[in-house]
Amino acid sequence: MEKRWLQIDLESPLMDAYAEQRSVAEEGLDQWWAGLQVRYQLTPRWFLESGGQYRQTTNRFTDSYQLVYTEIESNQVVQIINRQDGTVEEVMGALEVEVTENGARTIYNRSNQWTLPLYVGYQFHRQDRFGMSLVVGPELTYLSSLSGQTYQDAQTSETLIPLSQLPYKNTFWQAMTRLELHFEFDKATRINFGLQGRFGLGSMLKSDAGYRERQQSIGVMMGLSRRL
Repeated sequence: MEKRWLQIDLESPLMDAYAEQRSVAEEGLDQWWAGLQVRYQLTPRWFLESGGQYRQTTNRFTDSYQLVYTEIESNQVVQIINRQDGTVEEVMGALEVEVTENGARTIYNRSNQWTLPLYVGYQFHRQDRFGMSLVVGPELTYLSSLSGQTYQDAQTSETLIPLSQLPYKNTFWQAMTRLELHFEFDKATRINFGLQGRFGLGSMLKSDAGYRERQQSIGVMMGLSRRL
């Protein structure tokens, strides 16, 4: 489960409204990742962990809109002529009419990221083939691609722009915390599973954006470890 939040840097009612619009319209759906990591045992309990990960985050943008515009329609009554003999003649032609369009739109926004984790862990419980560890540390995240749309600004909520046009950084820092359980099949192979959370250490946006955006997520993990 993924969630993002916007924090306003400038005292501005328009920026406050923009942040509120996006918070209401954007809903975190899922985040999945896969990677290959290496763990180095410092002591029987302390260890370091690093490697490479690929992560994809998806959120859903939903809102309603109303568009008012004019269009030219043919075969419309443009003039009515009442004659003295009591007859009525309708003159047909093209006419500019005002059209109001109401609707709803749903867009799935996705970001693809590569991360370099730098973790430290401590194994604080072990009994027979079972063990439990706490793993924490920062991640250097590279934003490789963005797809989807969001509001351009608070004044024109009916206008959307691609996420790629927002001033996102190419790299930013996040932090991860994981409570991990493992079961050893033998001395070399074990399965790991647990609960982990991730949160932004800084903004994903450049400093001139006028507001900050961070992500946080919580989920489960499972992996297979092999002792070399």
